Amino acid sequence: MPILRMISILLVLALIIALLFACADDDDDDDSGGGGPEYEKCVTFLEEICEKIASCTDSNYGECINYFLQEFACEDIIQVEDSYDECIDAIQSTSCDEILDPDWDLPEPCVGVFLTY
Repeated sequence: MPILRMISILLVLALIIALLFACADDDDDDDSGGGGPEYEKCVTFLEEICEKIASCTDSNYGECINYFLQEFACEDIIQVEDSYDECIDAIQSTSCDEILDPDWDLPEPCVGVFLTY
């Protein structure tokens, strides 16, 4: 049953995080995304979520981070909004009851924090 619980949590979080990423117009051929500080902030964001899930369940942190890194194109991030640090703080202060609630939404500072192609 713990595996099914982890899968359902990951699916809910995947949908929530998909809403996190705002899309930018791709009017130019500037390929500035990938590997830079924006990428690192995206990875850190995903690590924070997986650390929180792992601390609240018996879920495997490594499986969680691998799942999210495959599902989300951190390399496509071209800008990180000013609310990033506030977003990370909000995730860290989220209780286990909140993050494990299937109706949980990302904290307000996290919504639209990443701008992608």
